[in-house]
Amino acid sequence: MTGNGGFPPPTDVEKKVLQVYELLKELSADPAAAPCIKANSQKALACVWQIVNDLGLGSEQLFELGI
Repeated sequence: MTGNGGFPPPTDVEKKVLQVYELLKELSADPAAAPCIKANSQKALACVWQIVNDLGLGSEQLFELGI
């Protein structure tokens, strides 16, 4: 076990999920993004958050991000 809540280190696939999650967070928070980019990246972020949460890869809540 590691220092991530008792979960094993992320696999290569889980690391890719985290990369997608972080990219969607950036897109949804970018003030220069068109409204369609912001809205749809927030929708996608909510979906990917489910994966991140289920795998124990993150603990933040979407309301903390303003989503």
